[in-house]
Amino acid sequence: NTAGTLELNIDEVGLYFKCFLPNTSYAQDVYELVKRKDVSKMSFGFFTAPNGDKFTKDEGGGYLRTIYDISQIYEVSLCTIPAYADTNVSVAQRNLTNVEDEFKKAQDLLTLQLELETY
Repeated sequence: NTAGTLELNIDEVGLYFKCFLPNTSYAQDVYELVKRKDVSKMSFGFFTAPNGDKFTKDEGGGYLRTIYDISQIYEVSLCTIPAYADTNVSVAQRNLTNVEDEFKKAQDLLTLQLELETY
């Protein structure tokens, strides 16, 4: 995160993040897809600390991995088919209001500019 636009934190529930999107068409597209819940899941890549995880066999013969200590998170991704089904991503309501207000101001300014240019 060399740009300083991503904050990652871990609490008792798990990993959460805050991202400050740039003013680009791609970022606006991602924002709209998350807002509409077309994209609502996350995946992330990490390394565990030594002895930071444990594998146990479940009743169906599969394995369950329990993670106790993450040493490094090296990647987070928005996605529709996540590696971890219990993940989610959403637009924080307070940020949604701010973005919508800024968008409305920009639209009003553009409308005013167009009106001035036509006179």
